[in-house]
Amino acid sequence: MFSEYHGENTMIKKLRRKIFWSIELSAIAVLFIILAGYDTFQIIRNQNEEWKMLSSVMESVRSSEEENSDVFSEEKKGQKDGFGKKKHMKGGKNTARLVNDLVSGDVCLIETDTNGNVSIVSGFLEDYQENEKNDIIYKIVNDDKNKGRIGPLKFMKESFGEKGIIAVRDSGYINRDSMTLILISLFGLIVSGAVFAGIAYLIASLIVKPVEESIRNQEQFIADASHELKTPVSVMQANIAVLEKEVGQNKWMDYIKEQGKRISELTNDMLLLSKIDYEKNDKTVLERINLSNAIMEAALPFESIAFEKRINYEIHVRENIFIRGNAEEIKKIAGILIDNAVKHTEQDGWVTVEADKNYMLVKNTGENIPPEVLPYLFDRFYKADSSRKYEENSFGLGLAIAKSLVEKNEGEISASSGGGNNIFKVTFTL
Repeated sequence: MFSEYHGENTMIKKLRRKIFWSIELSAIAVLFIILAGYDTFQIIRNQNEEWKMLSSVMESVRSSEEENSDVFSEEKKGQKDGFGKKKHMKGGKNTARLVNDLVSGDVCLIETDTNGNVSIVSGFLEDYQENEKNDIIYKIVNDDKNKGRIGPLKFMKESFGEKGIIAVRDSGYINRDSMTLILISLFGLIVSGAVFAGIAYLIASLIVKPVEESIRNQEQFIADASHELKTPVSVMQANIAVLEKEVGQNKWMDYIKEQGKRISELTNDMLLLSKIDYEKNDKTVLERINLSNAIMEAALPFESIAFEKRINYEIHVRENIFIRGNAEEIKKIAGILIDNAVKHTEQDGWVTVEADKNYMLVKNTGENIPPEVLPYLFDRFYKADSSRKYEENSFGLGLAIAKSLVEKNEGEISASSGGGNNIFKVTFTL
């Protein structure tokens, strides 16, 4: 029996997906903010350390000048006698630290005279090619700022009497370290995202489980109730027909027949929805069908109905439109939308059915559908105007059935309204 629960409800899948992505993206966003803050802090701290290093170098130079020690001579002496051992230096601990930085290649010193001419260059710049070295020195010496940067090089200037000292530090390794830190953080973010995905899916499944149970029970109840109602309604209609022969036709019998017909239609609609819900969970292979023929077969019978209601009815369907779908279900969709349009069109109004490429349109003139109503038009048992009780034998299931059939055929349905025109559009899969 098709009413038996089978598969997973589409709404549950969407709900689980929304919860999953909400948890996943929230967790990744928080982790990203933490890592970005940490990386930014580390990079700024490293940059500040660079400037502190240059300040320390200038302090060493200042101390060396006060002690009347030639820093450049001490560096050369250190190179000869073992790279900066204190016993070979006259300048004390400040000079020793400075020379050690120079020898290790961390810092370069440039000495200039009062005219800005370079007299001595000591440190890592000596390893550069002559043209490149001269270009860098020229840019640094002629820079108006007391401290700044030229590419990866940071510099700091200070005057000592008739000469100027420029301390230069290569920050290239700082940039490389920063890039490494960023790459490690990105890798950690990706790994964490994968871990969060598993956790998020588990949490989402736990959250939707009670909802899934509730919807499953609701669907099962509607299906079972519809199925159980079908037999007694059929028996009731048969007995009404017999009773009418016995007592004759009268308004009371007409009322009973009308309500019996309504219950039968409602039961059939509920059974159809249950069947669609059951079949939607099974992935069926859609066939290539002629959309033009299906829509024409559904639309032509409404010509007489429109004529009786004095409604202008037009059909504009391009020939030989082929899509993937189920022909009978496409006809049902078209029939529901056209029937809905005819019901809600006043005398002398217009109903137009169009089809081209991979879509169909059903348009009708009439009162605009309020914007706040549009999102709920395809909900089950929804009525835009609750005061219109059972108008035209409507139960609020027609558009819900149409939407379910469209989704089953891997299509999309939408509604729009404005300027006295209501438009329902269905797009199918080519």
